[in-house]
This record gives sequence, structure tokens and C-alpha cells, in this order.
Amino acid sequence: MDIKGNDGNSTFNALQVSLQRHFASGFQFATNYIWSHSIYDGSIGGGESNAPENANCRLCDRGPSVYDVRHNLVVSSIYDLPFGPGKKFLAGGGLAGKVLSGWQLSGIQVFHTGHPLTVTVDRSSSSLFDGNSSSDQRPNLVLGVPLIPSNQGRNNWISKTYLADGTPVSPFAVPADFTWGNRGRGLIRAPITWQTDIALSKTAKISERFSLRFTAQAFNVFNHDQFADPVIDISNGNFGQIVSTVNYNSNNDSFAPDNTGSGIPRQLEFALKLIF
Repeated sequence: MDIKGNDGNSTFNALQVSLQRHFASGFQFATNYIWSHSIYDGSIGGGESNAPENANCRLCDRGPSVYDVRHNLVVSSIYDLPFGPGKKFLAGGGLAGKVLSGWQLSGIQVFHTGHPLTVTVDRSSSSLFDGNSSSDQRPNLVLGVPLIPSNQGRNNWISKTYLADGTPVSPFAVPADFTWGNRGRGLIRAPITWQTDIALSKTAKISERFSLRFTAQAFNVFNHDQFADPVIDISNGNFGQIVSTVNYNSNNDSFAPDNTGSGIPRQLEFALKLIF
């Protein structure tokens, strides 16, 4: 018997702080910070389906939500460069004043901590009480083995230690038949994500009706590596390793062409617009 329903329990608490400087003297600045904590019992929302590990213990699935991002910081600014007529420098005009006037520099810095990850294990339906071998089956936690390695990196995001004879020891183990895994939700966190985007633009008036605007934009200007989630299925040979980056399209083995802005390698864009 399969029962489906719109059901779930969640709580959300947050603190939001902002600091803004309205546009004055050619400069505008805004900073927004949010601390938040979201807890749920596995319910997703938005029409997606989800199944608890043990249908008779919804409370056992209580833990950090998949969207529980504790710290989120966004800083943005706009600056009219002080060159040309009416500005602080080269106000007299001339060739240099005309070339350097009308330029505007803007940027946005985004930083947020990683979201929770729930380690899973592949189990046969014959090994479970209810025969429900959903993808949300969880392993047991092995005491004495740290979850996070001291030298955490993309190839060892989750601990995997080795005995003297070279035998790997994981902090997780497959539960015995007809027992549930005791490992809770969200004990592991995905990598931190941060990115800086900048833009430089100039507007030049051609006539009373027409203006020409040139814009140069750089997304992820520092070309900061932005790694995706590590493999969290202990039954997978790549468990604990990060094998892709954010916005990576596994279907065509390339970065998704429709993704721009956030989570990509450094990308430069140039545009020329006629405004009338």
C-alpha cells in the first residue's frame, strides 16, 4: 500500500541586518546579512516527492533543512568615476575629460555558507522491515572516526581514515538487516560559496535623441573555484569526493550554457547599446 500526501513540519528563524548608503556624491553602497536556521522532517515543498527513512518515525527525520544556509552576505556598490565636466577631476573637459567622463563602476559580492548534506546508503528492499528501499536510507554512525578530516579538500571532503594495513575506515557503516540507520540528517555541510562580479560602463551622448552605452562585465572576476556537493552515498566508490563544480551539466559533460552569473568560472561579457 502506497500513501501519498501533502504533509510536513518545519520551523524557520532568522536575523536580518542591512546597511545602506543612498546614492550621493556619485556613490551608492548596500550590505545585507542574514543569519538563519531552518529545521524540517524531510518535507521539501514545491511539488517534489520525498519519503522518510522509517514511515513510522517521522521525528527520526527531523534535522536541518536542505536550504538551511546559516550565513548569507551580499554587498553591492555603484560609483560614478569623478572625471570630466562637473566632476572633481578634469572638469575643464578637453580630450582626456571627454574620454574619461561618464564612466561608472559597479560590483556585487556574494558569500554564503554551505547547505546541509545527508549521507545515504543503498539498501535492498529485502533488508528492510517495510521493503521501502527509498534513496533516503541512512547508514550507521561509526564512533571514534571523525566526520571531517583535518586536511579537508575536494578529494576528501568527508573523513576516510586508514588502518596500519591500509584498510579504509569510514565514519559510516551499512546497518544490519532489519535495522534502521542511526545517522541523522545534515551532519555534513557543502562547501562555502563566494563570488565577486564587477561591471564598468560608459554612456556617451551622440545627439539630443541618441546615446551610446558601452558595458564590460566580469562574473567571478577572481576565478574562484566553486565546488558542488560531494558524493554522499557511501555505496558509491567516489564517496566523500567532490567530482563536479556548481552549474556543472552532467548530461553533456560541460557547464550548462543557460547558467550565467552565479557559480561559473570567470566569464567576461561586452555590450554596446544604442539608446534612443
